[in-house]
Amino acid sequence: MKAFAKNKIRIITIAALICAVTVFFTSCSPGSLIGLSAKSDDEIYDAIYESLSNGEDGIEIIGADPENVGKVYDSVLEDHPEIFWVSHSYTYKIFSLGSIKSMHIQYYVDESLKEKEDEVNAAVERIISNMKPGGSPYEQVIQIHDYLVRHTEYDDEAYSLISKNKDRQKIFNASTVYGCLCEGKAVCSGYSAAFQLLLQSLGIESGRISGEDPEGGNHQWNYLKLDDGYYYADVTWDDNATVSEVIAYDYFCITEDELVKTHRIGENRFIPECVSTEYDYYIYHDMYLNKYNYNDAAAILNKSGGTIKFSDKEETDKAVNDLIKKQKIYNIVSSGRISYFTGKAGNILHIIAG
Repeated sequence: MKAFAKNKIRIITIAALICAVTVFFTSCSPGSLIGLSAKSDDEIYDAIYESLSNGEDGIEIIGADPENVGKVYDSVLEDHPEIFWVSHSYTYKIFSLGSIKSMHIQYYVDESLKEKEDEVNAAVERIISNMKPGGSPYEQVIQIHDYLVRHTEYDDEAYSLISKNKDRQKIFNASTVYGCLCEGKAVCSGYSAAFQLLLQSLGIESGRISGEDPEGGNHQWNYLKLDDGYYYADVTWDDNATVSEVIAYDYFCITEDELVKTHRIGENRFIPECVSTEYDYYIYHDMYLNKYNYNDAAAILNKSGGTIKFSDKEETDKAVNDLIKKQKIYNIVSSGRISYFTGKAGNILHIIAG
């Protein structure tokens, strides 16, 4: 960040990455600025949220630290995926008059996306109205998860354009709820924003977590709360692990200990303590073994249709050796052709017959 002489105007552009996406919009219509004299993060948060909700183009904040305001601004957008037409990038100017500093923020608003708010609202209403009635919060979350996996395609083209900084509109669409719910294509930030928005619409606490994948690439996933426990969920990776009509739940309601085997958690305003295991999909549906043994594994595979979760990779390797390499799997399934994979963390065995 370049500093200029004291009492001069400083103009700084801040860009935040969402799943490796940096987007700058070159046009921003001038609008009214809301004055705010605040020092607490909560006051700044509430003022920015109100400003965005009211359709304002910017806000003026007196006596606040620019770097801290930037973090709070990002938090507002992360908490409110319904405000999808505003970029995480913005410009601001700082004016100094003696000891008083005034920060003037100007949002980057994508007017073409803002006009599509009704489409997103209609999609949310349609998805929720088509859900099976009377389900528990867990069952509702499953339905939302499965809907996104079945109706969303990972946008490889948009992802490839990120590093090239081309077709910014396509990249931005794929990074938002609009791309996921209305176009059926998204990158990880689009999946996570849609999952969050739908859960929030059902009254289920959910948020987004930014971090990295094993290769160091920017990635985004979700946390959610069921009963008194927090869990992580990565719908993007469950979609990528889904084969044919068999939906994967490898990253559905998992703990932090399991998540960090394949994800690196970045700096986030709120990081829940995800230690609950009750609603881990495979544990909840009796598809989990702490230690491998043939008889119990065979019973689970017959029931599950070919998927079983173990406590760690070592136990999964024992199962692969016994079931696949020693061909005991043919005592369980009659198909002459078997394929398998163990997922990114290596502790979930998927066996595909035929």
